Amino acid sequence: MERVLSELYKSQPKIVVWFATRLLKKLEGNPQIAHIPLIKMLNKQGLFAFVQAVLFLGFLMSGFIYAAAI
Repeated sequence: MERVLSELYKSQPKIVVWFATRLLKKLEGNPQIAHIPLIKMLNKQGLFAFVQAVLFLGFLMSGFIYAAAI
């Protein structure tokens, strides 16, 4: 595995190599290692979709308030 990772990391910037090795060391021994980053990304996607929806509703509300004030 080390040989495959070293070949993969040759073309990557140093910060990417550092982050990937840090993540692998942190999650070493966990049988769900492939799924943890995916779940974290899904949680972030849900959070940003919720924030976008709230901001859009605020935009609509401010438009209605402005239209009512005219």
